[in-house]
Amino acid sequence: MGLIYYLVTVVISVILFLVLRELMCWFFKINERIQLMEEIKSIMRTSDEQEGEDAQDNEKQRLTSCPECGEKIEGTDDDFCGACGNSLKSE
Repeated sequence: MGLIYYLVTVVISVILFLVLRELMCWFFKINERIQLMEEIKSIMRTSDEQEGEDAQDNEKQRLTSCPECGEKIEGTDDDFCGACGNSLKSE
């Protein structure tokens, strides 16, 4: 008798916990908040990727000539100016 009473108590407790958890999530709109945060995170990630690409494009366009001596730079991957030796990497 004691084992059956214990099992029934555990089953009822688990069911009650799950029902009350769903009720609390609904009442405090937790599920909607999570969905909204995921949407915001997705938008922010897309925005950050776009800004990173724009910054790289601007960097490549900007470094067509050495800022120190004005010499034209042949490659966009050069680290130093071929004429004066100035560093072309922005920090």
